Amino acid sequence: MKIWKKIYPRFGYQEMSYAGYISYIIEACKRLETDVVNKCVDRFLKDKESEIKQLRYFFQQGIDQYLVRKHPADKPIIVTDKKYNCYECGEPMTSPLGISELPKEQRYHDCEMEGEFVPEREYKAKLDQQNPQPIKPTPEENEVKVLKDVGWLN
Repeated sequence: MKIWKKIYPRFGYQEMSYAGYISYIIEACKRLETDVVNKCVDRFLKDKESEIKQLRYFFQQGIDQYLVRKHPADKPIIVTDKKYNCYECGEPMTSPLGISELPKEQRYHDCEMEGEFVPEREYKAKLDQQNPQPIKPTPEENEVKVLKDVGWLN
């Protein structure tokens, strides 16, 4: 009854009576719980630009757009350490986050190539530059290659 009294003035008196909408309100409360429906109704009433013009539509489908869902992807990623790689051999190393640069005694790796530890993104950029991804040839380039292999183009 409280939900009805809150939302009815928004739509005006051209809508059906309370008896006509009680089933939609009950369905929404069963599906989402009464507290959640109340919060969604409050958000809807604050939204003056909403395109929803019918109570029936609001309780059946429109209420979902006023839900606030917490998604696992919304959690912030907390970086606790910096990642480095040896520029020559790729050996990984981590350091605490508070340090802006590695100390000189930790900066160089004692591998065969005597590499220097660089931030992980620099090492990945080096690998991408050394090993570029192949580009798919166009159909015209394929035709030219086949004709050259057959010996028709010289």
